Amino acid sequence: MDRLGADATKMDKDLIQHYGPSSLDDYVDTPDTPDLFDGGDSEMGLFGDGQTGLTPFATPHMTTTLAAKSDEGTLPNTMSYSDELVLNNPNMDTVRAQQLNNWANQREISMTNSHNYMNNVEQYDTIQEEEEDQYDLDSLFNHEVQAGHVIERETIVLRAPVNSGTATHELMVKNIYMGFAPYRAAFVDDDANEWSVTPNDGVLKSSADTQFIIRYTPHNNGVSRAHFVIETEDFVKTWKVVGSTGEYEF
Repeated sequence: MDRLGADATKMDKDLIQHYGPSSLDDYVDTPDTPDLFDGGDSEMGLFGDGQTGLTPFATPHMTTTLAAKSDEGTLPNTMSYSDELVLNNPNMDTVRAQQLNNWANQREISMTNSHNYMNNVEQYDTIQEEEEDQYDLDSLFNHEVQAGHVIERETIVLRAPVNSGTATHELMVKNIYMGFAPYRAAFVDDDANEWSVTPNDGVLKSSADTQFIIRYTPHNNGVSRAHFVIETEDFVKTWKVVGSTGEYEF
């Protein structure tokens, strides 16, 4: 009996030639089934004689299929993984053998799905990287930066001495939607000139954080208030920022 499964259908490397069998001796018709094997033409009812190319075959297509010959007893007698387990382990319960068979099938499907998923992720990330540089930020954002209607709960508070110091704050941000989003980052309001950020434009990714370094460099004594804005085509994030030179409370 023929065996089913990935292990049972592997061909020895010395029998492989050009990614296929080196010999077609086993792929021949038998006296009982003279037209069962169609030479690999996908059972389209065609054959080649080596000289005139593909020639219509007289036998109707359906008569060459395995399904049409099932009533003649020509279907191969195959052995499933559960049958093989019972054969090799006569004392094994058939229900347990079927459970192991189902588990093996599910595992093979899971491994195939995982492989396909990882390939899709790699291709998606590659496409993202190739398209990141194709955006013209000047054409996307041809208006002045404005604070959004919703302010993030986190308020960024920094202290630094006037004219001689800079305080910094690190902020990690992801794209809230799938894929990537071109952005620009800036400060707005009256004291915006005392604040700066790096980077101030680029691409936000959903798969990884983008690090922003916010700097407060006071030019005058007192308290500095502004809003930090990250703007994309799809959303705007806004944080309230407050800075002090130390002599004043917020």
